[in-house]
Amino acid sequence: MSQANLYISKRCPYCRKLLEILHGRHDLRGMISITCIDEQPFPKYIKSVPVMVVENELWTTDEVFAFLEESDPSKGQGQQP
Repeated sequence: MSQANLYISKRCPYCRKLLEILHGRHDLRGMISITCIDEQPFPKYIKSVPVMVVENELWTTDEVFAFLEESDPSKGQGQQP
């Protein structure tokens, strides 16, 4: 994944859960820039949070959580049984 921008709100329970997950994902550090819409300006095309912008594509909440689940190295992805 290339550089991504994640837009969140501190008032959103999904955003808080997402931040908890990201806190433990050291493999993603430096790849995701986080913008809190409560405190900083954000683009007008952001209509809900959490949402992530990757290479000019909007990733919905479900897509962000699916990506994190599928790419989690602690889940043993790619290992043979």
